[in-house]
Amino acid sequence: MPKGKIQELLPEKYELTQKLENDWKNFLNRDTYLIHDEKRKFFQDINQLTKFPRRSLFKFRERGRIRQFRKKMHKFIEDINNYNQKFLERRLKIYSSFLDGKDDGLKYPLDEEQRLAVIKDDKHNLVIAGAGSGKTSVISSRIAYLIRRKDKINKDKILALAFTKVAADEMKERLKKNYDIEIDISTFHALGRSIIEEELGHKPKLIFDGNEKKIYELIENLFMDVLKEVKYQNILLEYLAYHSEQEVKEESFEDKEAYYKYMRNK
Repeated sequence: MPKGKIQELLPEKYELTQKLENDWKNFLNRDTYLIHDEKRKFFQDINQLTKFPRRSLFKFRERGRIRQFRKKMHKFIEDINNYNQKFLERRLKIYSSFLDGKDDGLKYPLDEEQRLAVIKDDKHNLVIAGAGSGKTSVISSRIAYLIRRKDKINKDKILALAFTKVAADEMKERLKKNYDIEIDISTFHALGRSIIEEELGHKPKLIFDGNEKKIYELIENLFMDVLKEVKYQNILLEYLAYHSEQEVKEESFEDKEAYYKYMRNK
């Protein structure tokens, strides 16, 4: 790099730093959680700003300015790294009455880990919890928090899913009872079906629709397709040769009538 160009680097860096500082101030005004993607972008910009050619190529006075510039950037990095912790501490204080259950007359407050699970707001938040640890309480509290906080989310923008219909119904009941919030909560299967129905314009026709005969026909067809290959024919012969004389125990049947029918047709 030509020496003249090198001497121009510092003013350019200061100009870019001003833009970075404005971006940071704009973010602070939003008063929200610093998500991973935004944090990474700030760090990438700082990394580019702190890259210089060898210091020996700069005039002595400018070397001191570079040291001060890097010191300033390190302080900036420290502020970014500490931001979320301070943000969470503020939110815990602001919403302490809600998290204690006092706002809604709830009997049990959330513990420290449950509170953090409610207010942490990264792009993806993984919460691992065992049986009986209050998962339903945390999820229902988080939904209420998202809807009520000052940077609130419209409840129509929230998608809540459960593995079973029982769990989904329990969540709906808990939200209505504890927070007077009504929100659609469905299972993964129900969500998938509703998406297909919306796209097709009518209810999708399922393969079986509870028809047991169709289930057996599918299994039989798959079985016959597999037996077209010699290697599976040999596997079946080996199985029959080994298991043909083995009795099926009575407890394997749903009732005695099915067992007696099996014995008559042996």
